[in-house]
Amino acid sequence: MIDLQPAMQEPSTYAPIGGEAGPGVIAFGALLMILFVPAATFYLAGTSSMAPGVLIVALVLIGMQTIGLTGVGGRDFFRRDLTLSLIVVVLLSVHLVVRALAVEVDTTKAAGSLLIALAAIIGCGAASTLFSRAGDGAVRAAVMAAMAVLLLSAIFSLAGIQPPSETATSKPTFPFTEPSHFAGVLLPVIAFLAVTGSGWRRWAWILTAFALGYLLENLSIVVGSVVVAVACLAATRLAIFGAIAILILPFLDLTYFLDRIEFDPAATTNLSSLVYIQGWELIRAGLRDTYGWGLGFQQLGFTFLDAPTSDLIYRLNGGSDLNLREGSFGLAKLVSELGIFGLIIVLYHGFLAGKALLSLRRVAIGRDRRPLVEILAMCSIYTFVIDMYVRGTGYFSGPAFLAVTSVLLLHRLPSSRTLPAPT
Repeated sequence: MIDLQPAMQEPSTYAPIGGEAGPGVIAFGALLMILFVPAATFYLAGTSSMAPGVLIVALVLIGMQTIGLTGVGGRDFFRRDLTLSLIVVVLLSVHLVVRALAVEVDTTKAAGSLLIALAAIIGCGAASTLFSRAGDGAVRAAVMAAMAVLLLSAIFSLAGIQPPSETATSKPTFPFTEPSHFAGVLLPVIAFLAVTGSGWRRWAWILTAFALGYLLENLSIVVGSVVVAVACLAATRLAIFGAIAILILPFLDLTYFLDRIEFDPAATTNLSSLVYIQGWELIRAGLRDTYGWGLGFQQLGFTFLDAPTSDLIYRLNGGSDLNLREGSFGLAKLVSELGIFGLIIVLYHGFLAGKALLSLRRVAIGRDRRPLVEILAMCSIYTFVIDMYVRGTGYFSGPAFLAVTSVLLLHRLPSSRTLPAPT
C-alpha cells in the first residue's frame, strides 16, 4: 500500500491565490459552521427543525462573499448561484401549484421553506467558491478540528453530560438532538480521514467509526462505517475485515441493533424500525395517491397518506409528528413529495455517489491523487447515502448543505485540478 500521507501534504500547484492564510482560515471556520450550527440551533433554540440554523449559515456565507471574504466579490458575484436558486424555487413552486389545483396544500409552510431554499442554494454556491480556494492544509485542519469536536461530543454523551434542551431525544449527543444527526456529520469527516490516511491510521479511523456506532447505539453510524470501509479498503482486506467481524460479533451484545432490523410492524414497537417501515409506506402511498406527481414541496405531514404505522409512531413518540414530516429518510421524503421528479434526484445522487466511491477507492489504494477539498466533497456525496436510504433529516441540515455544496464544487472545479497519480 502506497503511503499517501506525505504526498497529500506536499504544496499543491492548485493552492489558492495569495496562499492559504486568507481563504484557508475562512474555509476552516465555514466548514465547522456548516457542520455544527444547524444542529446546535435546533438543540439550543428549540426550533421545530434545523431549517433556521441552515438559514443562519447561508446568510453568513452570502454576507462573507458579498464583502469579498471568500476571495471573490463584487456586484455580480452571485449571479450564477442566484440564477440556479431561482430556477429550483420556480420549479418547486410550479410543481406545488399544480398539486394545489387538485387538493389543499400548506402554502405558509411551503413559502417559508422556499425562501430558506433560495438562500440555502446561494449559500451553498458561496461555500463552494470559498472551498475551491482553500488549500490542503486548511482542509485537513478543518476536518481534524471537526473530528475533535465530534469525539468530545460522543464522550460527553456517553458520560451523560448534556445541556438541557426542549428538542433533544432521550439520547442527545450535543450539539445533536439524537445520534442519527450526529451520524450525518460524523460520516463524511471520518471517511475523509480514513481515505487520506494510510496503514494503521486508516484502520484506526474505521474502527473508531464502528466503536462510536456501538457505544452510542446507533445503527446509522454502524451502517455508515461499513460504507466507509468499502470506500478505502482493498477487496482482499475488506474480505478479511468482514471475516474477523463475523468472528467477533457473537461476543458482543447486539440486542439493540437486532431490535432495529425487525421490519414487521405487527411484531415490533421499536420506533426506529417503525419509522423505517413508515418511510416505504409513504413512498408507496405518495406515488399511488398522486399518480406519480407527488404531494408537493414540504407537504408531508399536512396531506394525509395512508401509512398504517404512522398512528403507532405518533403514540410511541409522545404525539410528535416530526418523523412523518421529515419522511424517515431522504428517499421517502423526496419521492413522496416530488414523485417521479424526486426519484430522478435520487437516481442522480446515486450516480454521483457511485462515481465518488470509485474515485475514493483509487485515491485510497494509491492509484490517484486529488486536492483534499475534492476528496472531502466526494466523501460528503458518497456518505450521504446513509441520509438518503437509512435515516434522513429532511431538506435542511448540515450534511445536506455540505452535500449540495460538494456537488456544486465538483461541477465547477476545472478538470486540470486532478493531480498526477503517484509513481
